[in-house]
Amino acid sequence: MSHEDLCCPVCQDLFVDPLVLSCSHSVCRPCVESWWRGKNQRQCPVCKTCAPATPTSNLVLRNLCEATLTLFCLEHQDPVCLVCRDSERHVGHHFRPLDEAATQHRQKLMDLTRPLRDKMDKIQKIQVEYERTLEHVSAQAHRSEQQIRCEFEALHRFLREQEERDVHALREELREKSTRITERVQLVQQQSAPLRGALLHVDEQRRADDVIFLQEYKHTVRRVQGCPLLEEPPALTNALINEARHVGNLWYRVWSRMAELVEFCPVLFDPNTVDPQLSLSADLSAVTRADQKEAGPKDQERPPQNPERFHNYFAVLGSEGFTSGTAEWEVDVSGSSQWRLGVLAHGLPLEQSQWVIWFFNGVLAAQAPGVPLSMLREVRPPARVCISLDCDQGSIRFRDPGGREIHQLSFTPGLTMFPFVKTWDTARITTGQVRGVIAFEKKPEEKPERKSKTSLEKMLQKVASRKKGETTAEESS
Repeated sequence: MSHEDLCCPVCQDLFVDPLVLSCSHSVCRPCVESWWRGKNQRQCPVCKTCAPATPTSNLVLRNLCEATLTLFCLEHQDPVCLVCRDSERHVGHHFRPLDEAATQHRQKLMDLTRPLRDKMDKIQKIQVEYERTLEHVSAQAHRSEQQIRCEFEALHRFLREQEERDVHALREELREKSTRITERVQLVQQQSAPLRGALLHVDEQRRADDVIFLQEYKHTVRRVQGCPLLEEPPALTNALINEARHVGNLWYRVWSRMAELVEFCPVLFDPNTVDPQLSLSADLSAVTRADQKEAGPKDQERPPQNPERFHNYFAVLGSEGFTSGTAEWEVDVSGSSQWRLGVLAHGLPLEQSQWVIWFFNGVLAAQAPGVPLSMLREVRPPARVCISLDCDQGSIRFRDPGGREIHQLSFTPGLTMFPFVKTWDTARITTGQVRGVIAFEKKPEEKPERKSKTSLEKMLQKVASRKKGETTAEESS
């Protein structure tokens, strides 16, 4: 059998997975599939007679071709037979055994795709983090919706309209941020599709027979080289539900006509910044460091690694920053022996953005960027600290309840300052009335729970008592 007998009549190359048609012509499978693609009637590419829908493989011809191809031309990068080796076309060329060449080229292909695989691994990890963030956002929305409905339940018809408005705003934010994250996931999947397809094609070729692998090798290499190395998707910022906006100060916003009965807190904690080793109350007015003896949160309960969150720093920021004007709040530190209070500037390195006073191991000190540490030895550690922030003048003052100044720090106006609290010991920080009292309390020993009236019930009772008093006065008159 001559070399021409082992060549496909369509592509004029050696047969690749030859098929025999009903007219007895043998054609490569890729040639047949390419010839039939887009045609209603299947015909033989050679004689144009009708061919069966499922032609059979020509095993004899396939074995002859594979048995004939025993060498690999290094110059042409193609498998050849012994006859081709001695032909004029391959004069002066170098050859390797087919199996040896296949092993070497498989390794080269693996080395060539290693950067792509490393990049794909990073993209997949980021995609998993995106999906985890999406689940966390849904959990935040679910938790916030439950809290909103629970607080609105006692207000009955008078508060129904406000309740539905707030729930709608929460769901709109959930829809917006879920859509944004979903679009980001879809974008990553879309952008990485060529890379994924190239890797799948490489894996498919690596599992193919030596002949098919080497015949498709150049095409596979071109496809891999033409696949761009994608940049890693950026981290999600501002992707979490703003729970403070939906839940914080809820009673004050709803009961604006009953302002004298509403306890307004100007400083709320931002759950998207709290250290995972701390936990916030449902209304964002209290923060507690978990007991070291207690088990940490399970993996599925851990918050996502969003850029705004503290990690291993035992700190939390206020939900709102101040760029202009003045703000003032009071902190009760009588129950804590280790604390740091003040403000943190947005956009600066962590250790260079704090204007604070701190108390640790019986030592009171003040700290600010670019200023030497000030040891306040002559100042008695206060039980409560009043923090006065003036963004226009660029100053922050720390005073005790009696008005005596503890220390004063200065900063450049124009910075966005966030209330900052850090504590190392097991303590409970709770917001108070009027001026936003934040209290540190030692964690009490566990006692049997005792049911007490909620703040809402007390307010309703107060209103009812007032109305009862007015009714009694009218009857007397």
